[in-house]
Amino acid sequence: MYWKQVVFTGKGVELKSFDTESDLVKFVSETKGAVGYAENPQPGSVKILVIE
Repeated sequence: MYWKQVVFTGKGVELKSFDTESDLVKFVSETKGAVGYAENPQPGSVKILVIE
């Protein structure tokens, strides 16, 4: 509920979702400041931070 309120008041933007992890990685690598979560990240043009 909180996130919808933030979006509708213009204080935030709706979160993006992607069909594939490769689409997510492509978006993150091309968008300054973007952050994404992937279950099986592939090394490449993005910085990977593993959280256990």
